[in-house]
Amino acid sequence: MCSIIGGTNINIASEDKKESSEATYDFWDEAKRLFGTSSLNNHINYDLEKRISLGYNPKNIQRDHLEKTTGDFSVKISVKPSEKFGFILNLWDKGIALNKEHKISFDLKTPEENCPDEWTIKLVDSNNRIASAKINGFNTHNKWKNIETKLSILNAEKKFNWKEVTLCEFEAGFTGNKSINIDNIQFISSNKIIRITDKTLLQRKEEANNSKKIRTEHSLTEITNDKKATLFTKAFAMLYLKKDIKQANDILMQALEESEKTHDGWSLEVTPALCRIYYWFSNNCGKFKGRLNKETEKRLLEVLWNRTYIKNDIHLAFQGNTWWMDGSENHDLNAKMSNLVTSRIFMNESLYRDRIYPDYGFGGGYEYGHAGYHGTTKVSQERYIGGCANLSDGKQYKAADHYEAWLKFMTQYIKERAERGIMLEYGSPTYSKHSYNFLELGYSYSGNEDFKSLMKKFITLYWADWTQVSIDGVRGGAKTRNHKTVGGLGNGGELISFYMGGAGNPGVYGFWNMFCDYELPDILWKMSLDREGLGKFEYISKGIGEEENIYPRPLGAERGMLCNTDSRLLRYAYITPYYILGTQMDHPAAVHSHLSAVGRWHGMTFAQSENSRIVPYGYHKDANNIDMEIMFQTVQHKNTLILQQFRQYSAAQPDWYPTKYEGPQDIAIWLGNNWDKLIEKNGWIFVQKGGAYAAVRTVLWDETYEKENAIRNNGTQILFNGPHDVPTVKIKNKSYKWDNNHTSIISEDKFAAIIIESADITDYDNIKKFMEDILDNPLNLYKTVVPGYHILTYTGCGKDNKEIVLNLTSPQIPTIGGEFVNYLPDYTFNSPYINSEYRSGKVVLTYGNDNLILDFNTK
Repeated sequence: MCSIIGGTNINIASEDKKESSEATYDFWDEAKRLFGTSSLNNHINYDLEKRISLGYNPKNIQRDHLEKTTGDFSVKISVKPSEKFGFILNLWDKGIALNKEHKISFDLKTPEENCPDEWTIKLVDSNNRIASAKINGFNTHNKWKNIETKLSILNAEKKFNWKEVTLCEFEAGFTGNKSINIDNIQFISSNKIIRITDKTLLQRKEEANNSKKIRTEHSLTEITNDKKATLFTKAFAMLYLKKDIKQANDILMQALEESEKTHDGWSLEVTPALCRIYYWFSNNCGKFKGRLNKETEKRLLEVLWNRTYIKNDIHLAFQGNTWWMDGSENHDLNAKMSNLVTSRIFMNESLYRDRIYPDYGFGGGYEYGHAGYHGTTKVSQERYIGGCANLSDGKQYKAADHYEAWLKFMTQYIKERAERGIMLEYGSPTYSKHSYNFLELGYSYSGNEDFKSLMKKFITLYWADWTQVSIDGVRGGAKTRNHKTVGGLGNGGELISFYMGGAGNPGVYGFWNMFCDYELPDILWKMSLDREGLGKFEYISKGIGEEENIYPRPLGAERGMLCNTDSRLLRYAYITPYYILGTQMDHPAAVHSHLSAVGRWHGMTFAQSENSRIVPYGYHKDANNIDMEIMFQTVQHKNTLILQQFRQYSAAQPDWYPTKYEGPQDIAIWLGNNWDKLIEKNGWIFVQKGGAYAAVRTVLWDETYEKENAIRNNGTQILFNGPHDVPTVKIKNKSYKWDNNHTSIISEDKFAAIIIESADITDYDNIKKFMEDILDNPLNLYKTVVPGYHILTYTGCGKDNKEIVLNLTSPQIPTIGGEFVNYLPDYTFNSPYINSEYRSGKVVLTYGNDNLILDFNTK
C-alpha cells in the first residue's frame, strides 16, 4: 500500500494470509504514538506533530504487560466522558489503502460496569471524510473479546478516499472515566492481512526502511525550528534539507568562528560534527557536493586542523595501551576516534597532506585542563598542552602516518573491549550516547572496510548487551555515571528505536544516528521486541574500570585512568518479562578509577511503567536532587538483591582530579508513587505494578532493646559482645521514615542493609501470597565483637533460594549458598542469549533457532 508525501514513498506492508502464522511483535515506541484520544470535535491526530516527535509520552496511553492477548503487551487507553479514542493507521504517511471487502479485527477488553454495548466506529481519510456505522457488542464485561466488523457496513461520505484511510476512531458514550484495553489490530481481506499492531518482523523491517527518510527529515525540521539547537546541528540540518544553503553556510561560519574564540577543546560535539559536515557536504568528497561554499569549507578545514593537530599525537597511538584513558572514557574515545577520522580527512586534502604534526610526545590529556606542575627542568613553552612524558622519537609524521597508526590502535581498542567488557561509563543516560556517537563516527567515516566490518560487529555487540537488560526501550540493570536521577526514559532506547522505525532524535548527540547505515540483525530485533519470549534469565557480564593502582603514576598519565586489569567488577541482572533487578558487585579490594565510583545505579525497573522503579541513593535533606554519588557493597542472587553503603573502598585519582569523597551519607530508597498497590507490614514495604511485585526493607538492629537486655542480664555487650551471648540480635521492626513527598523512604542509619526482593505473577497469583512468603523468610543479624556491627544472613523466596551472607562490619566477599562470589568468571558475557569466554574475542548470540557469531579475531 503506497502513497507519496514529500516525494517519499512510505509503505505499510501487507502479507499473504498463508504467512499469518509467523511470529508478531509489539513495538514500544510505536504503541504510544499510534493511539490517542480527543474531544468529539477533533480527530485523534490533532497533535500529530507532537506525537511523532521524540519526547512524546502521553499519560493516557499505557502499555499493559499484564492484560494482553498477543505479543508483549496490549494498549490501555484512558478515556474521559465526551471523548473519542482510536488509532492512526500509518504514522508516517497520509494513510493506507483499504476497501469495503476488508474487515477490521481486534481484541478488546472493556470494564464490567456501565460500559455501553453500542459504539460508533469511524474511518477517516486524508481529507477528513468519514465512513461510519453504529455497532453493538462492545461491552466485553471485563473479559477479552475478539471484535470483527466488515467495512462494507460503514456508510461513507461522498468521495471518501478508501486509498488513503488515516484514522480509526470510536465514540463509546462513556458516562465516566473508563480504561479499555485493545490488542492485535488488523485489517483482513480474502488474501491479505494489514497489521496495525503486532506486526511480523518482515513488516516492521520494511516499514522502518521505507519511513527512514521522512522520519529523518521530520527531526531535522525540528532542529531548524528549535531556537535552542546548536549552530552546528542547525547548519547540518539546513544543508541536508537543502533549506536556504546560503544561510546554512553563514550559520556554520558563525559556529566555526565562535568555536575558535572559545577554544572549546573539551567539546564532545564540535570535532565529530565537523567531520560529518565534511563527509556529507564538502566539495572534495561530500555525499551532497557543493552545499558547502568554498570559503566555508576552507574555514572548516582550518578550524578542524586547529582543534586536532596537537591532540592527534601519534605517540599515544604508538603507546598501544587502549586501557589508559584520558580525562574520561567518552572524552578519550572522542579524541582518539576523531584522530583517526581527521587524519583521513587531512591525508586527502592537498593543503594538509604534507603538513607535519607536532607529535610532542608529552603523554595523554591534551587540553584537559591546565597542565600543572612539570618540575624545574621543564622549559618547553608548550607544556601547558599536555602531560609530563617524553615519548617523542624525533621523527616527522604526516596525516597518512597518523591514519595508519590510529587505524591500528582503534582496531585493537575495539577488539579488546569485545574481549573484556564494553564500556566503563556503562548504561549512563548521558555519557553512553556520547560514546555511541564516537563509535558511529568510526563505523561510518574511517574509510577502511575491515575496520567498518569490525565496528559493525561491535555495535551489534553493544545492542545485544543492551537488549539483555532493557524492557520497552527502558534500560534496567547496573549503570555507571547515572547522575542525579533514578532513571526514566533514555539510556539508549531512543537510539535503537530509530533503527526499528521509531522517531528520530533531533538532539545534538542523537541526530547523527539517523544517517548511519547500520541495520540491526534479525536476532536483535527479536531480542528487543520479544521480551515475553526471552522468559526469565540471569545475565552476568564483566565490568571494566578497575585501576592498575600504580604509584608513582607513569609520566604522561596525569589526566588518565589506568585500567589495564582483569577487572573484578561484576554486573549482574535478573530479568523477567515484568521487571529487571540488577547491580554491579565489586570485589571489596578492587581499586576504582575516578569514574568507576560515581553515579552508580542499582535497583529494580518495572516493565509496566518507566516511572515505577526502586533505587537506593544518597539523601540530603536540604538538597533538591537525587544524589547517586554513593557506593554500595552489593550481592545478588536471582530475585534477591542486598546492599549496604561501603564503609570504605579504594579509588585511584589522576593528578588533575580532586579526591572528593566526603564520607558516608544518609541513605534513602526511591519508590515514587506510581504503584497499583503499596502495603507496609512488619518493616517491609510491598509494591505491585502490573504483573511484578517487590518487597523492600531496611535492616537495622534494635539497639535500645539489645542494650537494655544486656544490662538486665548483667551482660557485657555494652562494650563488646561476650562469647556466651546469644549469637543474633533483635531486628528493629521499622527502621525508616517517609520523606515529605512520600516518594522515598529514609533509613535511620547510614549503614543499614537494604533488601530488595522481586517476583511476578508467574510466581504468585496475587501480592498477598508474595507477602506471606516474604514474611517468613529467614533473616538474621549475627553479632561480631563490637556491638552494633553485624553479619547479615538472608534466604529469599523461590524453590532454588540460597542463603546470602553479607558482612556489614567490614568489606568481605559475600557468600551465596556457602560459595564465595566469583568476581573473575571465565566469561565476559553470559546469558542464555549472549555468551563469550573471557578474552576470547568470540561472542555467540542465540535466540530460538537463530545464531549469530561475532568473531573479533577475523576481518
